[in-house]
Order: sequence, then C-alpha cells, then structure tokens
Amino acid sequence: MVQTALSVCRKLKIRAQSGVYVAVSGPSYETPSEIRAFRKLGGDVVGMSVVPEVIAAAQMGIKTSALTWVSNMGSGIQGALLSHDEVLSLGEKVSSSIGKVLGELIAVH
Repeated sequence: MVQTALSVCRKLKIRAQSGVYVAVSGPSYETPSEIRAFRKLGGDVVGMSVVPEVIAAAQMGIKTSALTWVSNMGSGIQGALLSHDEVLSLGEKVSSSIGKVLGELIAVH
C-alpha cells in the first residue's frame, strides 16, 4: 500500500515520502531534547494522532493504512517558535491534496 500511495502522489505531483512515525500523547509540542531522542531512535516524524486510531481499528479487525503530512518542524530544528495557527493554516492548505490522494487510493482498491 505504501508504494501505491507514493505512486499516486507522484502522479498527482504531490511531494511524498515514507518514513518512521513516532507517536506521542498530546496535545503538545515536543521539546528539542525529545526531538533529538526520537531521531536517535530512528524516527522521521513525530505526531499525536494516527496511532491511537490504528490501534482501535486493529482491535476491531479493520485493515488500515495512514497518510500524514508534516505540519511543522520539530522544536529546535529551525530555531523558530512553533505556532498552532501555522499548523491549522497548513492543514487547510493540504486538505485538498490529501483528498485527491485518498480519492485515487479508494479508486485503486
């Protein structure tokens, strides 16, 4: 499924890659120390959603696949303060692209 999703993104000219998702409880932004620790453990991106939903679906026997987008750089990576408004704004901007990808994936399966 990962290769199919990446192929769909290429077709739609949407930048995408696969990686290791580190799940944390939230809502919160991680500290620079946490970001460094997650990176040392092999994490590529950190988030507070997706995994709880996938666990619940797995418990019900539902097969899952997940798409995520990076809504902000982790604390300490760029030196700028994190802004929740920027996260919300990006979510609005990418929602159309994510919708197109999901539509293509549903059509394929």
